[in-house]
Amino acid sequence: MTTVFVCTKCKRSRCLVELLRRNTKARVREVGCQKVCKAPVAGLEVRGQMEWFGGLDRAKPGVALVELVRNDGRARPAKPLEKRRSSKRSGRGPR
Repeated sequence: MTTVFVCTKCKRSRCLVELLRRNTKARVREVGCQKVCKAPVAGLEVRGQMEWFGGLDRAKPGVALVELVRNDGRARPAKPLEKRRSSKRSGRGPR
């Protein structure tokens, strides 16, 4: 089972948490601010490395995140997510 970490300090993060809980079987853990956000941020293990994605307050990135979680992080992130990958937090666990 995949664990998705979602920043709780961001505006509209509750919508992202609800989206993940309704559409995936992933365990959603709410964490503190990751210092890389202006919109909801989520992190999960992708291909063996922790990746963080920001700006998830739009539809396409949210759907791409759901698809990535459904594939248990084994696939490459879709373009809407790849553009929103945070290189500053890449490879690091949640704060």
